[in-house]
Amino acid sequence: MKRVLMIAYYFPPSGGSGVQRPLKFVKYLPRNGWQPVVLTVPENSAFPARDEKLAADIPEGTEIYRVRILEPHTLYSRLTGRSSGSATDVETVARWDRLPLQARIMSRIRATFFVPDARIGWYPFAVRAALKIHRANPFDVVFSTGPPFTNHLIGRAVARKIGRPWVADYRDPWTRAVFYPNRPGLVRAWDRRLEGRCLRDASMNIVVSPAMIDEFIKDHSGLNESDFALIPNGFDPDDFAGIEPPKERALTIVHSGSLFANRRPDLFFDAVRDLLAGDPRCREDLRLVFIGRLDAETRSILQSPPISSIVQDEGYCSHAEAVRWLRRGQILLLPVGAGPEVRGLATGKIFEYLAAGPPILTIGTPGEAARITEETGTGWVLNPQDKRGMKALLQNALKTHREGRMLQTDRREDAIENYSRAALTKRLAQLLESVTSGRHD
Repeated sequence: MKRVLMIAYYFPPSGGSGVQRPLKFVKYLPRNGWQPVVLTVPENSAFPARDEKLAADIPEGTEIYRVRILEPHTLYSRLTGRSSGSATDVETVARWDRLPLQARIMSRIRATFFVPDARIGWYPFAVRAALKIHRANPFDVVFSTGPPFTNHLIGRAVARKIGRPWVADYRDPWTRAVFYPNRPGLVRAWDRRLEGRCLRDASMNIVVSPAMIDEFIKDHSGLNESDFALIPNGFDPDDFAGIEPPKERALTIVHSGSLFANRRPDLFFDAVRDLLAGDPRCREDLRLVFIGRLDAETRSILQSPPISSIVQDEGYCSHAEAVRWLRRGQILLLPVGAGPEVRGLATGKIFEYLAAGPPILTIGTPGEAARITEETGTGWVLNPQDKRGMKALLQNALKTHREGRMLQTDRREDAIENYSRAALTKRLAQLLESVTSGRHD
């Protein structure tokens, strides 16, 4: 069986959305003739969340090497008063105008001196460890997944030193992302240069949406479509097997994942307030459930009357708990925001929503999330400014629910199956075969 080095900062016991893609690749690659060798960080690293149960997906006998890392997180925690066990949400850091002074100082330090990101302290140790592992039992190909994009610098260095192909996987944009909006110009230029080097030197770049290909080609000369392969995010049917949702008395609308101001559906909340004001029964018949992190401003909005009477804030849950909540909902809320950055946005949660079953309410301007919702027939797409449409949809959904009927969409199982982790990992295995044989199909 051929061996692939998988460089992944986020790996169990890390929780959160960033771990799912590399974890599921590791789960399904052996079924496609590839032995994954995982290079990751120690179990006590500064992950944004922990989920010990995810380790059950790792195939027995998988080689996992945990290599030390120097992180600025401990110093940041001391200065800001955050617990040392919780990492900084990048979108919270990005709210520069609302950060306390200590957090602003640390954010500026991170943005200026840690390039491409705060995980750069892993680079020397990871490269050294990978070379040692290769000498003992060689790899056929190197695979890295980002963010963090330090992973790609590691992958590039290792592949060049051992003379093996390198595949770089982009779950998010690099320099176009919101992680460090306050970087000095010279630092941004250096970061952009690192991005270009990695994109050009990789044997193949994997992206999760077509728009990312367009953006990378636009930002860097010497690239064309043949330098990229599209493997979107997906879902694992095994995660949903055997979960029978209880019948909910109230129409339950569930949002899973972090929710911050840049994607917050304010007019949707206004529509809910209008319903509560016009129909007192809604206090008993409607419920909004939030699974994951909320920024302070969003939490304040949801804790204010009258909407607070129907809001249930569950906070961060394990992946298994989040899946159970998705199965319990009658509508799954997917706010993606507005503007050009929405065009290529296909967050991991939409694919979990596809598998869960309830209809999806996508609130956003045209882009990948809207396209997938429509392609799979799994729900409705509304513009973030269409308050009237949101209110009408909620009224119809409440009427249907009160009559004891299920909400219906034109769900297309064949289109949904294309996003299963097993199918997507098969595509990755084919790509790995291609680059190791010298073909770029």
